Amino acid sequence: MPAAADSHQKKPIARRQQQGPRIRQPQGAPKGGPQGDPQGAPGGAPEGYVGPPRGGGVRIWDVGVGANCVYPLLGFADYGWRFVGSDISEESLAAAAANLHANGLEVYVQLRLQQQPQQIFEGVLRDEDGLFAACVCNPPFYSSPELVAKSPWREKAGKLHELACAGGEAAFLRCMYTESKAHAARFLWFTSLVARTSTRDELKRQIQHGMRLAGRRAEQQMEAEAQRWLRRHRLQRGQSCSSSSSSSGGGGGSCSSSSSSSGSCSGAEEVEMHPRELRVFDLFQGKQTRWVVCWTYWTAAQRRQLREILYSDSAG
Repeated sequence: MPAAADSHQKKPIARRQQQGPRIRQPQGAPKGGPQGDPQGAPGGAPEGYVGPPRGGGVRIWDVGVGANCVYPLLGFADYGWRFVGSDISEESLAAAAANLHANGLEVYVQLRLQQQPQQIFEGVLRDEDGLFAACVCNPPFYSSPELVAKSPWREKAGKLHELACAGGEAAFLRCMYTESKAHAARFLWFTSLVARTSTRDELKRQIQHGMRLAGRRAEQQMEAEAQRWLRRHRLQRGQSCSSSSSSSGGGGGSCSSSSSSSGSCSGAEEVEMHPRELRVFDLFQGKQTRWVVCWTYWTAAQRRQLREILYSDSAG
C-alpha cells in the first residue's frame, strides 16, 4: 500500500479484493457491459472481456485530487495508470506532491491548480493532454460549512473545501455535467461518486433527458473525433518506432499537423453533445449506500475502436 504523508482521509475507496463496499451490477446497461468494452461491469464479465486496461496508455483525470492523492496512488499501484489531478487548494496540492514524492511517482501523476473554483475542467484541461479514459470525482457533499458539523457521529477528516461548496454535491455535479458536453471528446467516461439519493436521481434524469436528444450529427462528429484520436495515436507510435530504429527522417514531420489536434473539431459546425450511455453502480459499506454515476458521449462501437489507445501500453 502506498505511503501517505498526510493524515486526512478524503475518499472512501471501494476495492473488491479487500474488505469494503460491495459493488452491484450497474443500472442502465446490458448485463456485464457491452462486449469487449473495457468499462464493463465488475459483477460478471461479458464474453470477450479481457479485463481493465493496464499501463501508461490509460490516463485518468482526478477532479479534486485532495491532499492524500488517493485515486492516483491506488490507480498506479494496481494498474499502472497515469493521472492528472486538479484541486482548488494550493495546500492540498502541496501535500499531494509530498505523497507522490514519498512514493516516487512524480513522473506518473501531474498536479494542477484550478484557479477558478466555479469551474471543473475549464482552465486546467490542456490541448496537449490527449485522450483520457475517464475522469473520477468525489464532490463536496455539503452545501455550507455549517452543515458539515451537523452530524457529530460522522468523521469529517477532509479539508473544508473538500466537504462543502455552494449548493452541495447537486450543484457541483450539475456544473460538471454541463461542462462535460464541451469536453465530450476528451474523456471516454465521466464518473463521479454520489452520496445522496436525490442527487443521484437528479443527475440520472439530466443524463437520460440528454440521451433522448442525442442525434445523428453528434454521433458523426464523435466518430470523426475517434478517427482523429486513432490517427494521432498511430502517427505518434510510428514516429517513436522510426526514431528508435533509424534516423532517416522521412516521416518525422508528418505528425505535427495531425497530432496537434486535441480532440475537438476546430473547423466543424458546432453541435451540442448529448450522452449516449448511463451507468449507475451501487456501493455498499456497512449500512451506508453510495453510488457511482457514469456517462459517456461515445457509442459502444466508438469505444471499442478507441481500445487500441487504452491497451497500447500494457507494459506501462
